[in-house]
Amino acid sequence: MTAVQTDYISVFLQAIEMTVALSDKESEALRVVSTIHTYKKNDMIIRQGNRFDNEVFVLEGIVRGYYDTYNSKEVNVEFFQGPAVTAPWFTRTFNQYSSINYQALTPTVTLEIRAENFEALMKNSAAINKWATGITQAELMRKTQREILLLTKNAEERFAVFRQMFTSLENHIALSHIASYLGITQVSLSRLRSKK
Repeated sequence: MTAVQTDYISVFLQAIEMTVALSDKESEALRVVSTIHTYKKNDMIIRQGNRFDNEVFVLEGIVRGYYDTYNSKEVNVEFFQGPAVTAPWFTRTFNQYSSINYQALTPTVTLEIRAENFEALMKNSAAINKWATGITQAELMRKTQREILLLTKNAEERFAVFRQMFTSLENHIALSHIASYLGITQVSLSRLRSKK
């Protein structure tokens, strides 16, 4: 393992310890099963319909989560701006296959842990289990908030909430991705952005 990879893992462990205290043994157990991956802009991390058995933590960069629809359209449902925790493996997997795509929208660095290894760590560590439970709760909250946003707000309100949730994202990714997330056309988004 390179010094840079070791540094990334240390940053990841420090982020966990902002929520829970890890013993030296727990930190080492996480370190042993963690791998660092780098992706170029537009690289696919996960493909819908393929197996991908890793938990993914975005350390640097921006990743979008999207679905391929029956009529070959892409619908964005998530953005992760590092450092960020993505949806847990079991929430994005059906019958061992991924139900979602993850794509790097910028050069991206992830820390990945095989889902079975992470599950074993959760069983053996109350601290890791508590942290992982928090991740699952946050994912449920994120999905619920997006559903409420799409069902109860008009386009202008949705865009205002998006800007609160993702403060600088619109300056770093294609507007088509944001429009898809908001459930509006790119033309409508351009009009909203031009309003004072």
